[in-house]
Amino acid sequence: MTPEELFQNIRSFCIANQDAERALKQNRFFTEGYDGYGIPAKEIDQFSRQLFKSTEFDLKQLIKTARLIVVENKFEEIQIITILLNRLKKQFRAGTFAEIEFWFENGIHNWAHTDLICSRIITPLLTQQKIPLEYFSCWRESLNKFQKRAVPVSFLAYLKQDDIDLDRILSFLEPMMIEMDKPVQQGMGWFLRDAWVKFPEEVEPFLHKWKNKSGRILMQYALEKMPKEDKAAFR
Repeated sequence: MTPEELFQNIRSFCIANQDAERALKQNRFFTEGYDGYGIPAKEIDQFSRQLFKSTEFDLKQLIKTARLIVVENKFEEIQIITILLNRLKKQFRAGTFAEIEFWFENGIHNWAHTDLICSRIITPLLTQQKIPLEYFSCWRESLNKFQKRAVPVSFLAYLKQDDIDLDRILSFLEPMMIEMDKPVQQGMGWFLRDAWVKFPEEVEPFLHKWKNKSGRILMQYALEKMPKEDKAAFR
């Protein structure tokens, strides 16, 4: 199956299963707008799983298909190709990361796609040690706020490791503590919240340092799991 044929296969499924009423309701979750078919995630997962089982794929083929899909920016189509790529995660290489940069430059403009890409593609790259932390340096300054959000959301993978160098990660994220875009603040707060759960003694001094400089949403998310008495110290 060529990339063009796979793209048409995915699109045909989406068109055949679209739900205009549900698609309209999806808009409320995306301030940037929702361009999709209104297909429930369960159906997307089921189709992706069946497609992978019935077809022999290779990484190069899926990457080429992804380039066709991403520029169209249809919600469920991007979901499907991301899920398919994840099935070949053992084949990921540093070059896979460069492809994700192309995605953000050409078609990733919402939090849901960002977080899916982080969990299904970037997390395997990090856990398999295919890319170093420094690969994200330019992402911190991206004009795409969702590419910026991907930095802390991707780093959630580090929190699952036993030999994490948290001081190094916090230092790397520090330039993003004054970000004003809401999706970036939410991503930063999410990482810091989960980091605090595992490493409160390291994270609390970092949060105190930034409590009067960082955005309200970032701090709100970061403090979310703290007991009331601990939160009081950040008022």
